[in-house]
Amino acid sequence: AGPGLGVFAAPGDHSNLSMALVQVADAAGFELRVQVPDTYARQFQNASDHQQLITAEDDTGARLVLNRLAAHVRTGQTGLDAFFAYADYQNHLPALGRMINVSIELPLQNDLIALPVQSIYENNRVYAVEGSRLVGHKVERVGERESAEHGYQVLIRTSDITPGSSIITTQLPKAITGLLVEVASDLQSGA
Repeated sequence: AGPGLGVFAAPGDHSNLSMALVQVADAAGFELRVQVPDTYARQFQNASDHQQLITAEDDTGARLVLNRLAAHVRTGQTGLDAFFAYADYQNHLPALGRMINVSIELPLQNDLIALPVQSIYENNRVYAVEGSRLVGHKVERVGERESAEHGYQVLIRTSDITPGSSIITTQLPKAITGLLVEVASDLQSGA
């Protein structure tokens, strides 16, 4: 059982023995191909090597599970191809050949910090406030997440920032280490 790919006969047509009348896709073997950018290829490969579950959700809310990875490189494309299968393909099979938006959930990682995108400078730097001065810290950008409460956030990893540190969350023009700043929450509380 599966979606029809083609119909090669009409009512009243004469057909020969072994002539194909219809072509049907095998719904149980249906996969969704997702191109994984180079920045996330290592995380996908590590999770796959350690047999960790990687799931996704399409734009209709249907759940998918990673089946396999492929490193077939085509002209003008880099990264990996990740092939996901629908967990409940009988009820959630999309139209074939259609572009589908997916949100992928990678395995849980410890010691990550979620920040608004405005906190990221030059793709790999954040600024903490220490003693009314900015201190730049180089960070590893691990991924993104989106939540109803906090919106779109960037996930970073760094050993330089400790719990309780104040990190600037707005874009400052020409932010540099040593720049004198005053924290807005201090101004509002009268401190």
